[in-house]
Amino acid sequence: MTSCIICGRPIQEEHRFCRYHQNAYEELRKMFDRWEKAYGSMQWHDYLEGVLKAEGTGIWVAEVIEAIKKEYVP
Repeated sequence: MTSCIICGRPIQEEHRFCRYHQNAYEELRKMFDRWEKAYGSMQWHDYLEGVLKAEGTGIWVAEVIEAIKKEYVP
């Protein structure tokens, strides 16, 4: 794959997202790790739902969350 699974822009090496969506994904992961350390056990899915519903969540973050949810729907 040579284009972002969300927007079609060129992807960064070894990633599935363009630089904008990859940055949003990396920030999501970093913040999840911080939340998990601060508040104890937390499920990734629950965290993503909370971020998606939070006021002020940016469009790139929201798009990444929606893409993740589509990939892991049972």
